[in-house]
Amino acid sequence: GRIRPDPSLPQHDGGGGSSAEPVKPSPADVVKQSSSIYDHVDRSNEEEINPFSKNYIGILANYLSVGLMLGGSTSILYPILVVREGVTPSLMTASTSLVTVFWSYKILFGFLSDCFPIMRWKRKPYICIGWTLCAFFLLALAKEGHDVLPHTLVLYLTLANCGYVMADVSADGFMVWIAHREPITHR
Repeated sequence: GRIRPDPSLPQHDGGGGSSAEPVKPSPADVVKQSSSIYDHVDRSNEEEINPFSKNYIGILANYLSVGLMLGGSTSILYPILVVREGVTPSLMTASTSLVTVFWSYKILFGFLSDCFPIMRWKRKPYICIGWTLCAFFLLALAKEGHDVLPHTLVLYLTLANCGYVMADVSADGFMVWIAHREPITHR
């Protein structure tokens, strides 16, 4: 059959004068024509996703937990390191920076969860692994008790933060996935 010309694409006659035959668009022109980020989503067989439903409430709990961990892990450093142990302000600042260092590697965790699925799942395993790591290191810290050494505290909080940053970044990717399935009329 004959290809109908797209009025948004330039028409040319092949250099030999005027011709009524339209030029077939190149694959690049077709990609440019349908370059919306929502074009890859087939909504024909999907029902609307409500992020506040019981099926997705874990994502909201994830964000609540991230806030508690970020605030708690940095706030606990001052009473233990400065008040109890008497460390210098520069060591306190360095400890806070070390505990939160994995926030600088969010792009790495996003790359891992998007490009290396675990058992064909992109994000859920990374969320579970991240929170499991976080819980493991917090339990190890709890076993240390009241007499925890400053370097042990910083080490365990740093490793716990690695876990919840992994979970947070994977949850961010999951929320983007949910957002792409939300009808534009509801935004």
